Amino acid sequence: MKKKTISALATLAAATVILVGSLLSSRGDDILRNGTADAGNILNRPAQESSLKGTKTEGTLKGGANSKGAVTKQTKPGTAAKGDNQNSSGSVKGQDSVKGTTFPDNIIEAKEEGIVPFGYIEATVTKVTDGDTFHITYNGRDYKVRMLDIDTPESVKSGVKPQPFSKEASELTKETLTGKKVKLIFEKGTTDQFDRLLAHVVLEDETYYNAYMVENGYAICVFYSPNTLLRDYFNQLQAKAIDAQTGFWRLSEADRPFIKDSKGKYIATYKSKKSKAA
Repeated sequence: MKKKTISALATLAAATVILVGSLLSSRGDDILRNGTADAGNILNRPAQESSLKGTKTEGTLKGGANSKGAVTKQTKPGTAAKGDNQNSSGSVKGQDSVKGTTFPDNIIEAKEEGIVPFGYIEATVTKVTDGDTFHITYNGRDYKVRMLDIDTPESVKSGVKPQPFSKEASELTKETLTGKKVKLIFEKGTTDQFDRLLAHVVLEDETYYNAYMVENGYAICVFYSPNTLLRDYFNQLQAKAIDAQTGFWRLSEADRPFIKDSKGKYIATYKSKKSKAA
């Protein structure tokens, strides 16, 4: 009797073990099936976090920003194309954006420091009058400077309404030069009849600013004896600007601040006979 009882209990125990094992196995399969996504998420979580860190925007920049190392700067007076420096709002580029042609010292070499023929000085710009005229302080004295070989649209000339693109040219020069140190290079004639210094302007990054104004359509080139050494140089820059329609060259001929005279030379529209007749 005892043997039969023990044998029955053993059989019951074995059946219980088998039943429990079966239940646990089934539950384990369910857990594995239902938990696959979570398990994968847990395994992949460090990689996801690392990916997020890698695409984090490095601050908010004017004009829009992407990830670090690929920041797009805002442009100032038509945009991405070289020589096109105005955005849709008409705002003007800051000084950091003004980067262009260097001074052609193979044509004019200034070696002597001072306001002398073919000399140079370094001075601080104190005030900008318009696109091609500004004031400097040099050796404790104030000088008014007129940029050589260029003419920007009139913005403050007495009796003349501000011309198209005069504001853009003036603002560009103000933002670029005001409070900055510049190098002024002279040719044979150092002053004009108004006692203004006549100079080529070179920025601290060595950009030749007179050339920048012409090649980007903020000025035409003009020449007055005896300072005509860069005539061919500037005529080439202007021809390229006209072909590329940069700055005011993209305006219709009727709206431009400069027009050709009977000799084919560009002059301010307010000086032309056509303009006066109109």
